[in-house]
Amino acid sequence: MKTAWIAVAYGALAVLMTWPVAATLTRDLPGDLGDPVFVCWVIARASDHWLQLLAGDASAIPRFWQAGIFYPEPDATAFSEHFVLHALVALPVWALTRNVILCYNLLFIASFALSGLAMFLLARELTGRPRAAFVAGLVFAFLPYRMATLAHLQVLSSYWMPFALLGFLRFAATGRNGALAGGAAALWAQSLASGYYLVFFGPFLALFAVVTLWAYRRLTDVTAWAKLAASAVAVALATLPFALPYLRLQQRYGFRRSLQEVEFFSADLLAWFTAYDAMNLWGSLQALVRAEGFLFPGLTGPVFMLAGLIAAWRASRGTDDASARARVAAAFGTVAALIAFWLALGPNPSIDTQPIGLPSLYRVFYDYVPGYDVARVPSRFAMILFLIMAVAAGFALAPLDRSRWRVVLPLVGAMALADGWAAPLPMNRTWTTYPGELKPPEARIYPEREAPLVYRYLRMLPEGTVVAEFPFGLSEREIQYTYYSAVHRKPIVNGYSGAFPMVYQLRMKHLHRPWLDIHRAAAQLYDDGVTHVVVHTGAWEDDGGRRLAADFQAVGLLVEARFGDDVVLRLPR
Repeated sequence: MKTAWIAVAYGALAVLMTWPVAATLTRDLPGDLGDPVFVCWVIARASDHWLQLLAGDASAIPRFWQAGIFYPEPDATAFSEHFVLHALVALPVWALTRNVILCYNLLFIASFALSGLAMFLLARELTGRPRAAFVAGLVFAFLPYRMATLAHLQVLSSYWMPFALLGFLRFAATGRNGALAGGAAALWAQSLASGYYLVFFGPFLALFAVVTLWAYRRLTDVTAWAKLAASAVAVALATLPFALPYLRLQQRYGFRRSLQEVEFFSADLLAWFTAYDAMNLWGSLQALVRAEGFLFPGLTGPVFMLAGLIAAWRASRGTDDASARARVAAAFGTVAALIAFWLALGPNPSIDTQPIGLPSLYRVFYDYVPGYDVARVPSRFAMILFLIMAVAAGFALAPLDRSRWRVVLPLVGAMALADGWAAPLPMNRTWTTYPGELKPPEARIYPEREAPLVYRYLRMLPEGTVVAEFPFGLSEREIQYTYYSAVHRKPIVNGYSGAFPMVYQLRMKHLHRPWLDIHRAAAQLYDDGVTHVVVHTGAWEDDGGRRLAADFQAVGLLVEARFGDDVVLRLPR
């Protein structure tokens, strides 16, 4: 089976399984209008900075971290993922179209196809059976958990993990420096693609390196260890420039996730029996519904996982290369699966939110391993468990690939697709409950060339312009203000991210309901350096928006422009 045709097959299946994303590439977003909109903003900014850097402007690097949200907060980009690698991959599309929605959707579909292809290559290397490996790729690419994380492109971008494992496996087997370099490059790419996987995947890859050297009887090979150490140092040095802004931010605020927050986003045991409600086959399986808790893996993967690990152990008894590869899968799969499952349970393992008294491995990492105390969602270790599940499924199916029973493989593949079938995916979902006097924003966003007129007007204002938008402090509107700041390119005192600085939280006191003390609200705007205010009067159910614009005029702000329901006011200086 030629790899190119395999890639085409996974691509076609990705389009089918994520339908109707491919039909609305340029205008709609899969899932909700929360994090996908925010990620679009990050990618748009990163893409512009890549273009500036490629044009020879080295100052684009430090300026990238000064995001222009939460003005004048420094390093505001580092309040969430940076997506610089995604932006680089999508850069040709961005340069040609300036449509970040198109870029996002292509990256979204590609995350499924590349996950399948990467797992196929890894499983084929381990089992030597391409048909079984193809089904293993289907298990990994289209498992139900991916559909439950539609809004998190960084979680979907797990395809570098199999590539990294493949490179290190080939290095252990052959000693080739090129294989090690490829594995290290994939590890670096995975670290850039997802901050969570930067923290979560590293220990598993270290375990994999030890297991592969053991399986190939090279544990005493000093040269191999030296090369592995050198590659680890190289990856760390290459990652450091992207990590430093996060370290600065953590030092500035002493930022650390509370145990209560981490516990909420941990994998309760009932989460493994809870599926995303949009799943066609399993959507009614709702044992415990809560954020980041839809971890049901389907039936195909788990059924073949145990059988695959047993098959790998049985095949590991010889002395040839196939036995060595089976030892890798058996030893790493067994140990890593248990560790990933245990870590996903978080700092206080529970069932139906009640502690079960199981010791917490995650708490040890939280207390002693850098990065774990700022990671909010331990349940994302599930992706590493599912990676192992897919590899094990490949081993379970490999014997069928060598017999007349290979006709069963398409049926198993169809079962894997049925497990993950959620098409048609929900598009442009709203997700915030609004107070009675306010309306939700329009249930879509627009690419740069179709942006609302008010943002195109702001873009024409001079340097030094600082913008505040009202209503202030409502998450779904703040996300859209953040998104459109990439269009007008002016700093805003609004903002949205994975965390919020103290300056924004203090601002909320006076700007969330400014009509309660309009003089104090105006003083806050002056203190923050705001030059222009945008009041989206159509956001209110009644005439509250018009009253707010009038209140601002009454305390000295000047109406500068109107665009339908959007009023632009200037603060006189």
